[in-house]
Amino acid sequence: MQTSQPEAFSHHFHAHLASFADALMTRPAQGTVETRGNGLREPAPLAYRIDCFSADHDCRDGRAAASEWSKWVFARLIIPTLVVQLATNRQLICGWDDMSVGWYADATPRCFVVDADCFVAGDGADLAPLIDRLLCPLVETLTRYAGLSARVFWSNAAVYYDWAMGELTRQGRIPAERLATARTLLDARVRPDGGFNPFAGAYRACSPGALDGDDAPVTRCRRVCCVRDLDPEWGLCANCPRAVHFDHTSLAASDG
Repeated sequence: MQTSQPEAFSHHFHAHLASFADALMTRPAQGTVETRGNGLREPAPLAYRIDCFSADHDCRDGRAAASEWSKWVFARLIIPTLVVQLATNRQLICGWDDMSVGWYADATPRCFVVDADCFVAGDGADLAPLIDRLLCPLVETLTRYAGLSARVFWSNAAVYYDWAMGELTRQGRIPAERLATARTLLDARVRPDGGFNPFAGAYRACSPGALDGDDAPVTRCRRVCCVRDLDPEWGLCANCPRAVHFDHTSLAASDG
């Protein structure tokens, strides 16, 4: 089978996706600290990473730290997997036992390292292996560790899938039919194979005149709060449903 090197993936990443070109690799960058991927489905190694992340970011609430840390994991795993699969029309078929993880100093993932043979011919828009073999075991372990609802973690994951789909749609480099198939996961209750779909309904529509946490006009916001504000140093995300508000002064003036 033809092997792929990291640079073989990188040319699929453009514009805002370019920062994820080194997140899924067949060999890590020199000097990368690596551990086996199965540590992310085992409570003790996962707790160690989140504790290190908490200490580095001066977080005092374990639930907030677990949710915030999960965003880094989901972004560095979901986005590049989606890009590579759709660009190559191949599937990443592996579990945590089949990969390793390279780490930054703050205990967030630098890259996921997989063997080139893990990318096999198939429907690149089929994300079932990613969901069932990687994301489900990870979310199960996170939920046990943090004592949070799985909905919090799945919402974090769905936000990054939604963002990546938006970028790929804007760039127009993926065949339209393949992109359309992947886009169905943004709304469908289940996958085409009938399996669990965690990527649907990440956002809800906002009423006209709504402002986000940065006081910017917004037409939609997250459906589920990520609870990062359990640590008071972090506060709410700008697109949190609890941060959405209205300028009542403007509304009163328009009514007058």
